[in-house]
Amino acid sequence: IEGPPIGKARPRVTRTVTYTPAKTARYEDLVRYTAINSFKGVFDKDEPLDVKIIAYFEVPKSLSKKRKSLCLANQELPTKKPDADNVGKIIMDGMNPKMKRDKR
Repeated sequence: IEGPPIGKARPRVTRTVTYTPAKTARYEDLVRYTAINSFKGVFDKDEPLDVKIIAYFEVPKSLSKKRKSLCLANQELPTKKPDADNVGKIIMDGMNPKMKRDKR
């Protein structure tokens, strides 16, 4: 998926309606579209998959040269949002065609 990784946001609740935030819904649609076009005909329908997610983050410009080099050498990992759980959730939910989501 092109662009920065996005984490799954919590559902929003009004007095009567629970809905998925628009940014989350758009990213899930992007994941679904990419998965359908990338893997069409490769897997059987309802076949279980083993998924490996690799998320790349930009190194913050505010870091010192030493910390930037540690980040680029994978010795220091990102500690900002989104976290791995939320990135994994949005990817897996986006790849699940049975996932029911409200249209808002």
